Amino acid sequence: MGSLSLIYMAYSATRLIIAGKAPAAVFIHGPFGLVTLALSSLFVANRWSWKTVKNMRALVVLFLSTFSGGIYLFSVLSKREKILKDIQQ
Repeated sequence: MGSLSLIYMAYSATRLIIAGKAPAAVFIHGPFGLVTLALSSLFVANRWSWKTVKNMRALVVLFLSTFSGGIYLFSVLSKREKILKDIQQ
């Protein structure tokens, strides 16, 4: 299920970028998400050399910034969609 949501997010971001309607947060959220996924996969793969307190704290900060950025993007894009829908009616 997670891979489907990642594919949908990449598809939506690509459409917004091509259309020229992407908020600046998309360009920050994407790389943060990729780095977070890469570090998370290292931890899940049980690479003990990466499991230091410093790296775990960095991963928590990256995860929280990516998560809050995703919530911000969702709220901005859904608000924009609602405004456009109200204008068309």
